[in-house]
Amino acid sequence: MSRKKIWITGAARGLGLDIAKKAAENNFEVFFGSRNTAEEYIAKGYFSKDFLELGHVHYIQCDVANQESVDKAYQEILEITPKIDILINNAGIVDGSPMIEMSKEHFDKQMQINCFGAISISQKVLPTMIKEKCGAILNITSVTAEKAFPNIGAYAASKAALAAVFRSLRSEVRNENVKITNIAIGATNTEIWHEKMRKAHGEKMMQTKSLSEAIISLAKLSLTDDFNIEEITIRPQGGDL
Repeated sequence: MSRKKIWITGAARGLGLDIAKKAAENNFEVFFGSRNTAEEYIAKGYFSKDFLELGHVHYIQCDVANQESVDKAYQEILEITPKIDILINNAGIVDGSPMIEMSKEHFDKQMQINCFGAISISQKVLPTMIKEKCGAILNITSVTAEKAFPNIGAYAASKAALAAVFRSLRSEVRNENVKITNIAIGATNTEIWHEKMRKAHGEKMMQTKSLSEAIISLAKLSLTDDFNIEEITIRPQGGDL
C-alpha cells in the first residue's frame, strides 16, 4: 500500500517537529517545514540531516502568512505527490500584551499567522480532497479560545477565530467526506513559553513527544469513513497552569 501523505505546518521544532517525526514512524509520507530553510534549522540543532534523508520525509519551506510562499510550497509538494491526505495546521505564534497596550499591528500579526495562515494552506488542499471525497484537516487550536487568561487576548482571539472558521468549513464539506477536527491543547512544554516558566512549571505541562503521539492517533482515525472526531481538548493531567 502507498503511504498516506501528511503536511504539517510550523514544524521546524517543538510540537510540530515531534508530530512530523511521529508521522514518519507511523509510515506516513511526511511534508513538514516552517518559514526558514532547512539548513538554517539544522545549523540551530532543531533537527538533523539524517531525518531529511529518510526516503519518505520532505522539508517544505513555507511562511503561512505570505501567500506567495504558500503557493510556492504547495507547488513544491505537487512535484512530489498529486495530493495531501491529511493537513495539520500547527503554525502559530504567541505574543502577549495587556489589552490596554495592544496595537492593531500586534493583533493583526497573530490573526494573520494563527488563523488566516491555516485558511490559506487549507484552500490549497481542499479542492483535491473534495474532488476525491477523502481527506482530513486537523487544526491545533488552544484552550485559551474558551478560557480566559491574562495578557494573551490577541492570541486567544486568533485561536477562537480559527476554531470558528473551521467549524463552518466542516458543515460545508461534511457531505464530501472531508473531515475537520479542532484540537484544543493546554500548556505544552515548548519554546513558546519563556525559559523561566518552563523551568518552574515544565514538569506540569504536557510533553511534545506524548502529545504528538495523541495527535497522530487522531490523524489516523480521521481516515475512518463512518465517523469524525470534530472537537477534542487535551490538557495536562493536573489541569491548566
